[in-house]
Amino acid sequence: MIVAILLVACGEPSVAAALAAAWKSGDAAACAAFGPEHRDTCELGLVSIVDSDERSALCKALPPDGKATPECWFRVGDAAIAGADVEAALAACARAGRYAKDCGRHLWQSTFRADPAAGRALLPRLAAAMPEHAAAFDPASEMIRAQEWKFSLRDREDLSAVVCGQDAACHRVVQDLVTDRWRAAAAGTDAQHWCEVDKRGLQPDDGDPLISVWLRIPAGAADARSTGIHEACTGQDHGPAGRRGGGNRMQGR
Repeated sequence: MIVAILLVACGEPSVAAALAAAWKSGDAAACAAFGPEHRDTCELGLVSIVDSDERSALCKALPPDGKATPECWFRVGDAAIAGADVEAALAACARAGRYAKDCGRHLWQSTFRADPAAGRALLPRLAAAMPEHAAAFDPASEMIRAQEWKFSLRDREDLSAVVCGQDAACHRVVQDLVTDRWRAAAAGTDAQHWCEVDKRGLQPDDGDPLISVWLRIPAGAADARSTGIHEACTGQDHGPAGRRGGGNRMQGR
């Protein structure tokens, strides 16, 4: 499909035929014969269609400053992340140019999700491999703290005892989780009940038997609860910001 779209985009039959031949060869050198107008198209097409086990070799053959090279290394990194090959992923992400930070973030998230200690140990290595993005992998950065809070809290049955103190990242994650849980509840089997509460401008009564442990909230999160209900009941559902695994668990019970 990608090849077909690119062929149509080229418009010139001779160029289209040449691109098709280059892609069939799978050789980056075949793209070098094109002028600047079509070389990027040729190389991006190769990156898209080459077999994953051959992509790393292709990335090395592409010009370092070409548009396709960062995309190529990002794909290599993503495949290594999916295969839990941290070393290969780290090396690929470091070469992913404009996609390096996103690639490194994916690697850290995957590692931390499987083993928090390993995820924390990976942060200085990410910073060293991508010094231009070192701040993003600082253990004290808001992004890292927010992800740690999300992984820590998203499966917790009862959020009501969470105390964030002055940690803004924690507050944001709690707000997202509370909003998501109540958005799901107001779109679930008890939607009529919660939407009537919203319509009347009331807050859910903590003694309401429909409020399960999953729907309890910490102090100061009433606004997030109201937002979740209102968005679901008015059709403004933007989707979970902190979705947990197993969508059924998100439903109101």
